[in-house]
Amino acid sequence: MTNANKNFKPLLITTAAIGLSVAMAPMAFAQTSDMDVSTDQMMTTSEAVIEATPSYTPPELIKQNIGDLENGESITGAIEKSTTMGDFELALEKTDHDETLATDGPYTVFVPRDSAFWQVEGRQYVEWMNSPEASDLDGVVKAHIVKGELKATDITEQLNSSPDGKLVLTTLNGDALTVMTQDGMLTVMDATGNSGQVTTSDVDQSNGVIHVINTVLEPAS
Repeated sequence: MTNANKNFKPLLITTAAIGLSVAMAPMAFAQTSDMDVSTDQMMTTSEAVIEATPSYTPPELIKQNIGDLENGESITGAIEKSTTMGDFELALEKTDHDETLATDGPYTVFVPRDSAFWQVEGRQYVEWMNSPEASDLDGVVKAHIVKGELKATDITEQLNSSPDGKLVLTTLNGDALTVMTQDGMLTVMDATGNSGQVTTSDVDQSNGVIHVINTVLEPAS
């Protein structure tokens, strides 16, 4: 299903942070550059050393990549067509969750861009992608998937009615995934306390919805 070369891309990706409206106040629009943590991180699909430098991607290219996503017939199909989600696609394939996200669902998936995976410590990335039973990687993938379809409006409505301004979802591995707003941005926090922002919301597919995030979520254990 996956073209190995698709997962080895130049690290010239930035993230357009697209604000979501909560109550009456519009959230901020921002654009940030993804920074890669290691200049000798190994990409398992190509066994090549990547030297990473921060860069800027024009907004029109970002829109092109999101447009690729919107043409998917399923969540899996959309991720396959994306040019910026090869690492999550590889993780789905290794854990057979590509088949899960091709079924009726519906599902809400918080999908990390490749630049989020490149911020993971190199040794941890290699361990995930080479886990003999894929058990560790399976937990990582499930930490991004929630049953049911939750669009941005659904999330913000529940946040507005929540006494503490938080919405707690349950992922496929049974962990809590907390959604909130911080600094005007929709933010997700996994069971370990790691958090990141939703940079693109409501990429609708036939079996659910994708929200693009700028971090890799992890399971509680």
